[in-house]
Parts: sequence; C-alpha cells; structure tokens
Amino acid sequence: MSKNPKQHYISRFLIKRWADDAGKVGVVCLHHRGAATVSAEALHWVRGLSSLQHESKWDAIENRASLVIDDLTASLGPRTDNLAAAETLLNDRTNLDALVDLAVLHHARSLVVPLQQFFDGHKAPDRAAAETTIQQRWAEAQSYHQCGIVVSVLPASTPVPLGAVPVFNTSDWGGEDLGTSARYLMPLTPRVVIAGNPGLQLGQVKVAAESPATPSLLMWQIAGEVKQFGTPYLICPPSALNQIASEALARTVGTAMHWHALYNRVDLYGGTVDKRQRDEWRRHVQRHERLQGLHTDPTTSNSIKSKYRRAMIEDARELQASLDDHGIPICGCRGLNHGNTREVAALWRRFMPQIICAAMRNQ
Repeated sequence: MSKNPKQHYISRFLIKRWADDAGKVGVVCLHHRGAATVSAEALHWVRGLSSLQHESKWDAIENRASLVIDDLTASLGPRTDNLAAAETLLNDRTNLDALVDLAVLHHARSLVVPLQQFFDGHKAPDRAAAETTIQQRWAEAQSYHQCGIVVSVLPASTPVPLGAVPVFNTSDWGGEDLGTSARYLMPLTPRVVIAGNPGLQLGQVKVAAESPATPSLLMWQIAGEVKQFGTPYLICPPSALNQIASEALARTVGTAMHWHALYNRVDLYGGTVDKRQRDEWRRHVQRHERLQGLHTDPTTSNSIKSKYRRAMIEDARELQASLDDHGIPICGCRGLNHGNTREVAALWRRFMPQIICAAMRNQ
C-alpha cells in the first residue's frame, strides 16, 4: 500500500449518487467556464489528509449513512413523493443521527483543510496539521445535532449539484444575510437535501417537497466556504449538465473564481497579441483590482458596493469576450501544474483535478 494514498474528502459513495450507470458525472468548471463529463472516480481526493485510524472511523460513519440514504430513497418511492414514509424513517433517531454525522464529517474533512494548510505555510501535505484542523472543525460541527431537521425533496427537473465544499455552514457564512435559518445544509442525492433548522425542536423532522425554482441551493454549493474558498467546480448528473452549466455560469460572471481565470489568461497569453490589445486587457485587470479594493472597504455603503459589483460583472463579461475573440486558451493549467514555482503547482494540484483541465481543453 502507498505510504501516501489517495483519500476522498467527499465520500466516494456520495459522489456516485451524481453519476450515471457508466460512472460518469457532469462537471461545470467555474475556472474554465465550461462543462464536460468525466469519471466520478477521479474527483474529490487529496493525499496526506489523515491517518488510517481516522479513515476507519470515517468508514463506519459513511457505511451507516449510505444505508440510510438508500432506505430514504426507497421510502420516498418511485415518484419521490411519499413524504410521510420518509418522515417515519427519519423519526428513528438512529437513522437521523447517521445522516447528521455524515454532514459533520463532510464539514470537518473538507477541501478547506488541505487548502488552508497550504496558506498556513505547509507547501507539502502535512498530515498532523490536517488532522488538527479536522478535529477543530469536527468539534465545531457537533452543534448540527442540536437542532431539528428539514429534508427537502426536489423535482426531477431541478436536481441540485454538489460542490467541492458540500456543506453549507451558516456559523461561518452568516445565514441570515442569505435568507436562511439553517445551521447547515448538505445534498444527500441530486433530489434530496438535509438541513439543520434551529427553529425546530431537537429531534423534530420535516420532509417537504421543494419548489421547482432552487437558485439558493445552487448558489450555496457555488459559494463553498465564504471568506475562505469558493468551489472551483460543481458535479451533477450528466443528463442535467447543460441545464446546470447554463445557470451556474450565468450566475458566476464576475465572481472571484471568474476573475482568477481571466487574470491567468491575460498573464500567460498576453504576449501573443499586439501591445495595444495587451494594454487594454491589463487595464481591465487594474480596474478590477481597484474596484475590488473599494468593494471590500468597510466604509463603502451597500448601494455603492452594488454599483461596483455591477461594474466588475460587466468588465468580466467584456474581458472574457475579447479573450475568446482572440483565441486565447481557456487556461494555463499545464503551467500551473508544472509551473515556475513548486508552491503554485502544489496549490493548483490540490484545487483543480487534472482530469477537469484536460476535459475542458479538449472541448
């Protein structure tokens, strides 16, 4: 066995629930601004995340939760409309706790962990540092067990995607600002989402049909962990790829992930055009840096922030169109993976699976 094996920060059994019979998932990449279908097995893993002892403990949680999700899916029936039967299943506290434990696990063992240790100065995977962070996040998420539960069942026409940071954690994100009272929220399947609601009594469960329009669920998966990391990509059933890609890409024009990609395209490929065009692109970048600074200034009013956001969105749309018109490649991931500095390459490999880069370049 490898001394540094692959370890999934999103459970393999969970990822597979978004896959088709061939084991493929749709991927919407918010960096590459594109969509493709790739193997589910190649996603959501890193090396050096934790010890085999932790893996054994997590396996037990995952195995219990997988069985309960199977039972929950079966109880909802072929039309996914037997809400009363699903509620009865989850009124068994053992079943309910298995699902909450899965959410706790995915908050603790998150993509945030290997990325954060990089920014804390660990240029190579550091298992001890990762385990310390996981334990801290595990303790924080124990409050998930202290509230009632709402399970939302979505229509087949509007499946929810799964982001690389799948647990919406309002302790970190300021749920009131986003119009939700949820303590946490996590998709269990493309049709089923679990949320902890502090307004319900401990142990109280409600299973409800969700309205067809679920933009908030999409945006929470896109958001990742606010003020830390936005998700670089979403996965969805291949049958829903065009639908999810259209909405996700439209809603993320001008976001930090989009601008990161635009900066990368300008920096790596600016030498392939004349100086006038290159200077024009760099003016867009400089204007964005200025507006972003003003937008994050705590003294800036909300109305002015909205104005800056609109300007950054329009600038991103204009800059991308110009780069596309000039045939500039969609990414420099080859350079980022094998780039000028080991640090940049190490960070990028933790953040972006190479299979996604390859799929996007080959569109």
